Amino acid sequence: MSGASSLYTRIADFETTSPYQGFYKAEMMLQLALVQLKTHEEWSAALSLRRAYLIIDENMERYPDFIPQNKTLGLLHLLIGSVP
Repeated sequence: MSGASSLYTRIADFETTSPYQGFYKAEMMLQLALVQLKTHEEWSAALSLRRAYLIIDENMERYPDFIPQNKTLGLLHLLIGSVP
């Protein structure tokens, strides 16, 4: 996990004016949630999904014309909306 945390730190060093910072953070949280689901850590996965959603939602407000984040937001809507 240390490799992932160092990558997360590197992403935090991006310029705050870059839409890629929030996009990459949300992508990492989404990937982490999928791994947690695979390893039967449902509660941790739910928290990671929520965190990814909050990050990408904030990024959408800041940079509404940044196209790549639409994929992440759509996937999160699908995952969150399919839970009973």
